[in-house]
Amino acid sequence: GLYSRVIPYSEWAGERFASKQDTGIDLCAELADAPGQWCGIQCRFYRQGHRFQLKEISTFISATDREPFVRRVFVDTTGAQWTEHAEEAYFNSRLESKRVGLQDLEDSGPPLPTPARWLCWPRSNPANTSARL
Repeated sequence: GLYSRVIPYSEWAGERFASKQDTGIDLCAELADAPGQWCGIQCRFYRQGHRFQLKEISTFISATDREPFVRRVFVDTTGAQWTEHAEEAYFNSRLESKRVGLQDLEDSGPPLPTPARWLCWPRSNPANTSARL
């Protein structure tokens, strides 16, 4: 696989005696082919059609724009294009940056079994545009 290990940001920060304060990074994934190099992952469960603006992703961009991060992945459920400034800031950086959107999630394979789906369901109201996975 691409990653040898995927852990919550708070655990990753704890291993490094760093602040566990929310930086916009939800998960950290260590690259399988490059131990010690990491991918920062942010997951957003927003209503379909929401259009991300730069101010909504800038903290994540800043937090991952330093070593040991060499890659970033943004996962969202909006199915909508981002604003021009958001796309420019996200994709025009030194890091390999990928966005995994609603269609990518739907095309990724068979649905999760019912218990797994339940475990992944957000705790807040799915209609709430600020709810995050």
